[in-house]
Amino acid sequence: MIVANHTSYIDPVIIKAFFDKYVNKIVFYLAKKEAYNNFFKRKFFEASGTIPVDRQKKGREPITAALLAAIYKVAGVDNMMFMDIHSEKIVGAFNVLRINTDNLRGSVVLIDEFKKTHVDELENLVVLSPDVGGGGIARYYSRHLEADVAIGDNVRNYQKKFDDKQGVEHITIMGDVKDKNVLILDDIIDTASTIIKVTKTASEKGARKIYLLATHAILSGSAVENLNKLYKAGIIQELITTDTITRSKTFKNENPWYKEISVATMFAETVYNMNFGRPVHGVYED
Repeated sequence: MIVANHTSYIDPVIIKAFFDKYVNKIVFYLAKKEAYNNFFKRKFFEASGTIPVDRQKKGREPITAALLAAIYKVAGVDNMMFMDIHSEKIVGAFNVLRINTDNLRGSVVLIDEFKKTHVDELENLVVLSPDVGGGGIARYYSRHLEADVAIGDNVRNYQKKFDDKQGVEHITIMGDVKDKNVLILDDIIDTASTIIKVTKTASEKGARKIYLLATHAILSGSAVENLNKLYKAGIIQELITTDTITRSKTFKNENPWYKEISVATMFAETVYNMNFGRPVHGVYED
């Protein structure tokens, strides 16, 4: 890897948008960082839309993101930018090592997109969180969309985690969705098992049009196949997500329910403000 001479007077920003083969790409990223280290000493910024290892919740699971933070610290990273990190505890893992963090909010672009492209659906709209944990963000969306709120109450069986990562057996919706346009939102859609269950429950309870919204659409396992079935059955209208995880043009053509919104401008404005010592919170907070 060769670093161009003309970069010696700037604060470098290394942007990584990767998910598959994560470990291999981390090694490549660190090699790139070392190349910069050998060339000059300045502040280093990293922009990472998502970290695929940030979802540990139970006591015996390894806190892989904390290990990653330690590796980045040794590599000399000064600042990290994420988007809708799954757990705020992960931000703390970086901050405790004195790595400055900015957790950008995908809601800024997603709310704006929904307002612009779904004007008719804004009337009689309900924002539905798949679980109680997402109640706060659901209320945030509801204020900006002037909508009601509904919450999914999940009954989980963690013994089923090898067959179903979420182990959701039954969902009860707290709130009225009958004859309503429903916007179901989450930060991450992985296997989509939970969001599919809450979507079917909302449909059974008489929801009119159902839209899915998520910052990070991983869509692992049979998620795409199952979402296709819901779309063809007329149960869902659309999944709106960001390009922190990008899909090919072929994928988008084959799955008309999938819509990807760019967050490049938000990252660019944040980097610009950081480089010139300006406040960055105004870029991604309302």
